[in-house]
Amino acid sequence: MIKHVVMWKFKSEVTEADKLEMKRQLEAYAGHSEHLKVVEFVKPLVCERAVVDYQI
Repeated sequence: MIKHVVMWKFKSEVTEADKLEMKRQLEAYAGHSEHLKVVEFVKPLVCERAVVDYQI
């Protein structure tokens, strides 16, 4: 099994409502065809991203 962890640093102007909406959209997106829509929502909200994959 591979564990996939993604971390973002939000832009200063991002609201708590947008952060919660981002979390909501991301929670069921993994294998879904709507993934690209979530990516387009997330891109303008963040200024940095880090990804770590590791085998467990």
